[in-house]
Amino acid sequence: MSEDPAQDVRATDPRPALTPEDAFDVLYAWAAPGLIHQIRLLTGRRGFAFEVVEHAFHLAWEHWPEVAVDNDPVGWVRARAYDHALSPWHRLRPAFRRAEPAPADPVLRALLDLPAPYRRVALLCDGLGLSVSQAAAETEASTAATRNRLHRARSAVIEAVPELADDLDELRKQLRALVNDGGTATIPSARSTRTGSERRIRQLTRTVAVMTATLAAVITYTAFVTAR
Repeated sequence: MSEDPAQDVRATDPRPALTPEDAFDVLYAWAAPGLIHQIRLLTGRRGFAFEVVEHAFHLAWEHWPEVAVDNDPVGWVRARAYDHALSPWHRLRPAFRRAEPAPADPVLRALLDLPAPYRRVALLCDGLGLSVSQAAAETEASTAATRNRLHRARSAVIEAVPELADDLDELRKQLRALVNDGGTATIPSARSTRTGSERRIRQLTRTVAVMTATLAAVITYTAFVTAR
């Protein structure tokens, strides 16, 4: 008997260790529905939310050795999903020229009217309950900047929804309710997400190989012409 009982249990545990595929599938099933709902709150676009979360999980599978040992794998995926969702280049897409109907909830309307960095911090801190320092780390911003964004976000929401004035707890409660009132989206299978990521890697590899070969041919031709 060793001095570490937990080690003895692990040594005699008959359950097989999870494969990378199994571990990814567990994370996907646990986190994807809630993340889809969060991205809908962040952007006001439900269909887009599915696309964003699938993209984030593609990245997670491509970087699985890193994600598997991360202290917060859900946070890893969430950070990539929020980054992708708020990327300004999406505004150039034709689908984004069609306005979505305004949400009925006044707090959500006020949230969607905020600048993207304020919206993100408000959702992370008051919606998900992250601390300012945790939100700062996730958004790669300073603690002071994150605290300032959160303060401005709260002030703007309270200005838009006057009944929340002087009641920060109620604002937090309503944002938490918005986040918790979801997470039941029907999602594609984890396997299809994994295989989609693998196809994307193969396609990217082929594209890089073709571009490399083309560049080599151009360099060779240029050198030949120059030498004449």
